[in-house]
Amino acid sequence: MPGWTRLVTTWAAPEHEAHEDKYSRVTFDIQPHGDIVGLTVTHEDLVDEAERAQAAGGWAAVLSNLKSLIETGSPLPQEPWLLPDRRGAAG
Repeated sequence: MPGWTRLVTTWAAPEHEAHEDKYSRVTFDIQPHGDIVGLTVTHEDLVDEAERAQAAGGWAAVLSNLKSLIETGSPLPQEPWLLPDRRGAAG
C-alpha cells in the first residue's frame, strides 16, 4: 500500500491488563488522499457483539475529540465518551 502508514497495537481494559487472553487488536491505517488524510480504525478480536458495539461508540467519541484537537488546537469542551448512550432513543 504505497503512501499508507499502519500502526497496530494491542488493547485491553486496565482491569484486564494482566490477562493477555482478554487483549484485542487495534489497527490504524493512515492514507494520504490529495490535500487530506484518511484514517481507518479497525478493532479486532473482541469478545462479542456487545463489546464490539461498546468499542465502536468509544472510538467514535475519541476520534471526534481528536478531529477537534487537530482542526482547532483544542479538544472538545466535554469528554464525548461520557455522553449517555442514545441508541434506541426516539428521535
